[in-house]
Amino acid sequence: MLPDLLFGSSLQFAVCEATVHLAAEKHDYRNSHFAFLPPKLKLTGIAMKNADAATQVLIRSLEDQRYQAVLDQDYERFEALCHARLVYSHSGGNRDSLESYMSKLRSGSLRYHRIDRSVEDVLIVGGTALVVGHMNAELSVEGHEKTLNNSSLAVWVNELGDWKFIAYQPTPQTTGRLN
Repeated sequence: MLPDLLFGSSLQFAVCEATVHLAAEKHDYRNSHFAFLPPKLKLTGIAMKNADAATQVLIRSLEDQRYQAVLDQDYERFEALCHARLVYSHSGGNRDSLESYMSKLRSGSLRYHRIDRSVEDVLIVGGTALVVGHMNAELSVEGHEKTLNNSSLAVWVNELGDWKFIAYQPTPQTTGRLN
């Protein structure tokens, strides 16, 4: 099984016939559990494909948790998923920091009533995950009801083995397409 430092404690799977390249020298470890590997490693071949697949599953799970926390008004859980430098953009073009977004949620000036979403793709690039999808929602903003129909991009970063939600960018869907 791959170590928790790569994929979190809930995702485990075996990697067979994978070659691991360490920073200074190359070693071929076949059918092993990789428990001995240092944090700085580069996986190639099937190991890299499995690593990306496992990370995609983990990121999808974190996205589920993020949206559910907001719907359940479990703001402590939501905040725990966020990076301290969160940039949360809104479909109207305004942006919030983690502090200002949490203030809006906790005060009730921003309240989500329904969120329907889909994920088109999760792209893993180094220690960054890009979640491309759609988000439709019904919410209240300062007491005014709104309905959203957005394309969305959520960004997660891996710092010291812990994935954190760092950015969100919605784009309102229009009936006509420009391309």
